[in-house]
Amino acid sequence: MPACGVVPYDLAALCGLVAEASNDRAESFERSVHATFFKSYFAELGAKTILVEDQYTDRDYLEDYAAYYSRCFHEFPRSCRRLHFLSTELTEAEYGRVLNGDGPLRQRLESHYLGFVVVRPIPGYAIGRTCLRTYSEHGAEGLRSFPVTRSYEANLQGLCLSLQSLAFQQQDRVVAACATAALWSAFHGTGVVFHHRIPSPVDITRNATAHITDETRAIPSSGLSPAQMADAVRACGLEPVMLRTHDIAVLKGAARAYLLGRVPVLMIGGIFEAAMPLEEKAVHAVAITGFCVGDSATQARQLRLESNRISKFYVHDDGVGPFARMEFEPLDGNGCPTLTTSAASSSDAIGSNFFRPEGLLVPVYHKLRVAYPTVHTATGSFDGLLNWLRAAGAELPDFTWDIRLTSVNDYKQECLANAALGDARRGILEASMPRFIWLVRGIEPDGTLDILLDATGLEQMPLCFRCIAHGSSLPTWFNAMRDEVTEGSRQFGCESIATQILALGSSG
Repeated sequence: MPACGVVPYDLAALCGLVAEASNDRAESFERSVHATFFKSYFAELGAKTILVEDQYTDRDYLEDYAAYYSRCFHEFPRSCRRLHFLSTELTEAEYGRVLNGDGPLRQRLESHYLGFVVVRPIPGYAIGRTCLRTYSEHGAEGLRSFPVTRSYEANLQGLCLSLQSLAFQQQDRVVAACATAALWSAFHGTGVVFHHRIPSPVDITRNATAHITDETRAIPSSGLSPAQMADAVRACGLEPVMLRTHDIAVLKGAARAYLLGRVPVLMIGGIFEAAMPLEEKAVHAVAITGFCVGDSATQARQLRLESNRISKFYVHDDGVGPFARMEFEPLDGNGCPTLTTSAASSSDAIGSNFFRPEGLLVPVYHKLRVAYPTVHTATGSFDGLLNWLRAAGAELPDFTWDIRLTSVNDYKQECLANAALGDARRGILEASMPRFIWLVRGIEPDGTLDILLDATGLEQMPLCFRCIAHGSSLPTWFNAMRDEVTEGSRQFGCESIATQILALGSSG
């Protein structure tokens, strides 16, 4: 095969190329869950052509190779194969014209680039570093969002091919288990946001087991406990936020809030058989990389949150593939959330299991001291104050709350682009604010109310440092009911928020 071959895309061709590079049988890969996933995923992306790049050196595999595979009696190759995917038909002759300087053909290739899959020379565990385009924003089931994707570039014979994605790879059950693979994907996101080095899978496993070891050896890896995952997070200079909850509102709200702050979230839970809901088959970890918002009719809670409308998560599941769907099922008999999963022992068993989350692990910058549950509670307290005032006769607007983590730079850029803020805009842009902010945005038919909380503050101190209203009548109402607001805010424990809104009304 030449340095870069051109192959028309179909599933058989993909399975053959993967099997050949990983010294496996094509039939074996065709029966895998990954092949079934890629079949549907590439069908939705509209893949038409595969560019085959042999003798590719992948940094992550090379570090794993040096740590383990190079010392095996069996000789493993040190290079990989990289498969590039296009959503346009391209012949080998046309690719040659691209290399000879055909500008329009080159632009067509670049504009139809779907991403790449690195194939490792490991039978049964071939899928290495994979960066693919996400599903489209609009789907039949609702609006999709993938906030934690970042820019990747693939250099192929002088061509610089770029896309927005988040790296994925399959665990190899030697230097990486599912938790390691999920952490590795998450670090690809936090490395850009918080500026730390992205460790390889073998480095993650070593960092995780440096202080807390299991009865088995660290390498080969038999899986990581939540405490070991937390140690791997600390080794990157970040702090692990562990949220153990079965509250579906907190689970959805926390995941959405951190994702919108461009922080990938790890979800830990158990895999169960549908026929035996009380018998856990395995502990599993995935990296949440996106979500889908369904019909607003799914709102059923007293506290109206935008996150309540989430109908499914998209996750990097090492046993399935990148951006794999996990759809929320009705709460089980104990009131716990469950999600569908394609994780299975083979493609024939897909759909026979479900996932029950036990909690979230979020790797954050060490100065991000205030966690989502505190903000969720503060929002509920303030919403309780509004309901109390309504019961006393106040005709206050109904709010739906949008909670998200943001940075001072991102928030001020949003305000700078919002001409509707008028004369208030300059004061917001010139104001001193903390580096990280919890934005609690109340949305009503006539406007919005932004409640800004200091994400770097101390939870026992007042966190609200500013409120910004656009079109909302709430500040006017608060000043007309100043005594009732003051009394009620003490009762509901939201004095700092009420004080900022009263000040807003007085200045307006």
